[in-house]
Amino acid sequence: MRKEIIFAILAGGSLGAIIAFGIWRANSAIQNTPQIEDTFAPQETRSPSSSFGPNATPSGGFGITLAKPDSDDVETQSPVTFTGITQPSTWVVISTDKSDYTFLSAADGSFSQDVKLSPGINQIVLTAFNEKGNSVTKTLNLVYSKELAQQQ
Repeated sequence: MRKEIIFAILAGGSLGAIIAFGIWRANSAIQNTPQIEDTFAPQETRSPSSSFGPNATPSGGFGITLAKPDSDDVETQSPVTFTGITQPSTWVVISTDKSDYTFLSAADGSFSQDVKLSPGINQIVLTAFNEKGNSVTKTLNLVYSKELAQQQ
């Protein structure tokens, strides 16, 4: 009888230690993992024209604003019209996994371009280049599904 009690105590203690170790490892792994929202969020990067550091030339408000579509939208029709605004007469490049669209923004800075999507997830990269050599990039993900269009 004493042997059974000692065995039960040792087995319970070992099982408890294994479970506690597993919980500790899971918590430490979660704390070191980047957040999923950060991975798929729209990203915007800027490149300076010629210098770095405190004497770098600021981009002077140079940017690109996309009116539609929004990142992580689900589209049921292709092509999709990208509309937005940047500086006047700026070269804009819209890149998909299969093709690139290059055009000049209008005199007021607005732009509109039809872009063909492939079925599934599409990572779209919009880049604008001004006359000073500055560039600004915006990345977004769109999902194109023919199945959703058929169900509606």
